[in-house]
Amino acid sequence: MKKKILGFFILFLFLISYTASASENSNNKDTLQYLARPNIVNSTLSDREFTKFENIIDKALDLLQEYDPDAYIRVCLNIKQIGHQQDTPDALAIANMENVCLTESLHKDSIKYVPWFVAGILSHESLHTSMYKYSQTSILGDLYRTAHINQEEILAHQCAINTFKKLNAPDWAINEHRITQQQFKDKLTN
Repeated sequence: MKKKILGFFILFLFLISYTASASENSNNKDTLQYLARPNIVNSTLSDREFTKFENIIDKALDLLQEYDPDAYIRVCLNIKQIGHQQDTPDALAIANMENVCLTESLHKDSIKYVPWFVAGILSHESLHTSMYKYSQTSILGDLYRTAHINQEEILAHQCAINTFKKLNAPDWAINEHRITQQQFKDKLTN
C-alpha cells in the first residue's frame, strides 16, 4: 500500500514538473493562448473592490503566463472560477473542487494582496484542484485525499515556491512557504 501511495506522488510530481516543460518550449506563447482562463466571480465585494480584485487576478494570471507557463497551464486546466470569500478561516485562499476563493485575510493584507503574491497562491491552489480532479476518478478518492493531505500541502507549497522563484519574489515570501512546508513534513514524521 505504501508503495502505491509513493508511486502516486512520484507520478503526480512528475506530471507537475514534466521534463519537456512548457517553460522550455520556445513555441509556448503560441499555444498558451488556447487555454481558457478561470472565470473571476463576485459575490461579496463592492463594485470598486471587485474591479481591484479582477485587476489583481488578471495581472497574476499574466505573470504566470509569461514567467511560469507550467503553473499557468495547471491553473487554467484545473481552476474553473476564482472568487472571494468573506468569512475566512486562517487561510489566504481555499480550493474547493474546481473553484478557488481568495479569503478576506488576503484581501486585507496590503503586502500580500498584489499580483505576484496572488500568482504564487494560484499556483499553490491549482495543485489542490488538480488533486481533487484526480481523486474523483477513484472510488476511494476523497478518503485518499484526506489521508494524504500533508503530502498534498508539501507539493502545493513547492508549487508556490517555484512560482515565487520564477517571479523573483522577495525572500520572505519564499521562506514563509518553506517554513509552512516544513511544518507539514514534520507532521509526516511525528
